[in-house]
Amino acid sequence: MNALKASVASHAHSKESQRRWPTLFLVLLALCSLVLTACSVDITTTQKMDANGKGTRSMTVVAELSKKEAGKVDVKKIEKTLKKAAPEGTKVDSVKKKGRKLTVSVTMSFKDIEDYKKVLNNALDAGGLSPSVRVDFESINAQLRHGFTLEENVSSGQLLQWVRKALLDNKIVSKKKADAVSPKDRGGTLSVGNESTKAPRTPFQESKVTDHGFIAVTPLIEKRTDGYRFAVVYRVESGSREAEKAREKWIDSVMPDGAQKVELPGSVGTDREHIAVVMDVKDETELKDALGALLGDKNLEVSITDLDEPEGLFTRVYEYTLEADCSQICEDGSSIPLRPYVSTPGVGTDGYKYPNQSTLDELGFTDGAIFTAISEVSSDNRFHALDVKPMKMTSITALLKPGVGEKASFEVAVAVPESELGAEVEKLEEAFTPSHGSLTSEKKDDQRVFTFTWEGKNPEELERKVQVTFNSFSMQENRGGGLWPESTVQVDFAPERDLNTTISSIPTLKVELPLMHGVKGGVPADGFGLHNGHAEFAYSGPALAWFITMGVLLLIVIAAIVLLVVFRKKIAAKLKSAGEGNRDGHSSQVNAYNTVRAQYNPPAPPAGDAGPPAPPADSTAPPAPPGDSTAPPAPSTPPAPPVPSTEDAGPPAPPPLPEK
Repeated sequence: MNALKASVASHAHSKESQRRWPTLFLVLLALCSLVLTACSVDITTTQKMDANGKGTRSMTVVAELSKKEAGKVDVKKIEKTLKKAAPEGTKVDSVKKKGRKLTVSVTMSFKDIEDYKKVLNNALDAGGLSPSVRVDFESINAQLRHGFTLEENVSSGQLLQWVRKALLDNKIVSKKKADAVSPKDRGGTLSVGNESTKAPRTPFQESKVTDHGFIAVTPLIEKRTDGYRFAVVYRVESGSREAEKAREKWIDSVMPDGAQKVELPGSVGTDREHIAVVMDVKDETELKDALGALLGDKNLEVSITDLDEPEGLFTRVYEYTLEADCSQICEDGSSIPLRPYVSTPGVGTDGYKYPNQSTLDELGFTDGAIFTAISEVSSDNRFHALDVKPMKMTSITALLKPGVGEKASFEVAVAVPESELGAEVEKLEEAFTPSHGSLTSEKKDDQRVFTFTWEGKNPEELERKVQVTFNSFSMQENRGGGLWPESTVQVDFAPERDLNTTISSIPTLKVELPLMHGVKGGVPADGFGLHNGHAEFAYSGPALAWFITMGVLLLIVIAAIVLLVVFRKKIAAKLKSAGEGNRDGHSSQVNAYNTVRAQYNPPAPPAGDAGPPAPPADSTAPPAPPGDSTAPPAPSTPPAPPVPSTEDAGPPAPPPLPEK
């Protein structure tokens, strides 16, 4: 319809020119020139068509002659000439004269609109005119709208130009006489099906439509994990009871099984009301069939495609297409008769949002679902849009390893529900991997955890690398002096802003320090909460000078221990050598003593051997007088020498030798 109206507007000037064209009714002039004087010439047109454009166009020319010349007209000759010259598709029905009136009837027949254009072109060509036919035709026969529209750019006078040419060529009339009369186009009747209208003139520019349609129709489509929930909201304007009954009857007749009709409150201060039909379907095929029925378009096309390639970090891209013709149910003249909205998981980033949240609640859509309008890409209700949706995230945990002024690293673990991941994990990893870092992922229950890792020689380099992916990240470290310095670190990190999404929990920052370092006050079990994207902490630990000092002291202690061990070993060796010399001398003395003893103390005889008899006592020796103490003692056996003890410090003294 819009194309039709645009075409009509573009030819408005040409139509008016055609109506004023001097040769519009030259055929009538030719008929009138058959007599010396003609009072008037009128042309009337009656066109009948069906919904497919099949029909007839009858054109009648009536010339009123003067009394004097009425009898001079040769009707048979005129009829024979015109029937012979009639172009293909055109038939001369009759040429009659009754009294002073001469009537010529011509009928065009055609099978459809294309054949109609062909017949018109033949007539123009036979009349010596350049064919430039334009015909726009629409027949509407529906419950909410019925009627027709026909707009063309050729008048009946132009279509009868071949009559004038035939009369001139056969010299039935002269050009001077043909130009002497001014005919008038009286219009006529245009009928399509059961509808008809009166036209004041030709070309026909007629439209007759009885419209009980809706002011606007709004499809609302929500994509869910288990299918779709959709509704069609019809915006109507209170009118006649006939219109209301027609609308109710139509909605009831097209409602699919399982659909529900909902009466919605109208706009405040107006007589407008809303009717909605809501339904759940399991797949795109059912959506197409049900939505097509409720929009009155069996050829409707609709698709909501989740593209594999994301356009940003943790985003899903949806492509929406909808092609629908609501001309059968939408009220003609509405600027936006059809405006579809689509909601997919995540928050829409671009596009006009459906404004009436209460309507969404009334129709049972997901709480918080945001519906984005699909833009129209042409004037015939073709819609297309790309919508970038951030993924919903469960948690984001960052891990900072300051590195004590040297090598530093930063990790970000992002937990995303598996249901949010539209593409394969491998494709997402490939798309999400940072240019200056690495990415790994693992499945934990119903979550997929993506871990980003960056490393830098120092905090400044680390910051530059991370900012390529997370622009909000910054890190400042103020380090103190001394052998055991204290450092203050400030971290800014707002991942929800970088990813343009919302997170179920507050992002946290954990800290992992080198050995012998600790955070002042300790690190919370869940890490530092990144409230407002900021965290600050202090930590302390040994500096390089502390390790050097401790190393020197350790070397000194080790050297002292080594020297002590060496000295003790030397002393022990000397003591051992002296002890071994004393034991050797003692053994020599014991051996000598044993030799001497053996000489004076022969070994005892074996058991049972009495041995040699003892020598007799010396009786020659006088006994000692009593009381004489000066007498020499009697000889006796000398005492055995003492056995030397091995515990003595030195060798025992040798025993005294006996006197000889």
